[in-house]
Amino acid sequence: MPELVSDIAQIEDAAEAVRKAWDLGYDPIPDLIDVLETHGIRVFMIEVNADPKFNGLAASVNHMPVIVVGSNWAGDRQRFTLAHELGHLMLGDRLADGINEE
Repeated sequence: MPELVSDIAQIEDAAEAVRKAWDLGYDPIPDLIDVLETHGIRVFMIEVNADPKFNGLAASVNHMPVIVVGSNWAGDRQRFTLAHELGHLMLGDRLADGINEE
């Protein structure tokens, strides 16, 4: 992965590198939670009703990568959020100034 990500093409390259490193191929991933947890990322599902602005969370807790998503969200929203938060974990602080983190 590049030390500094400065454009969308590099983000797509990073996603492709993860798919290759994790031997995921290019078909849809049937169980993203299982894939993440197999690769050491702990996933927490919580009921989210109180804050409509909460869209997921990626963090490191005691050096363990963690993703939190809403258990009451539709499956497609959960999958999108899991993949999006994985991007945050993988790219970390590598985004160049001017690149929108979201």
